[in-house]
Amino acid sequence: MGGAPTPDLTGSLLVLRVFRAADADGVSPAVAADRLAEERTTSVGRPATIRLPR
Repeated sequence: MGGAPTPDLTGSLLVLRVFRAADADGVSPAVAADRLAEERTTSVGRPATIRLPR
């Protein structure tokens, strides 16, 4: 199956979401990305309960 690779739309959609939030809020994309990351962290739960491999 030597076709072209399927693009990763998840990353593209996330970038688009960051730029739309930045535009809507009148802030830089970096600030918008930080806000979205904080919202996601909050929605997942307490970060201390997330277990990472050692």
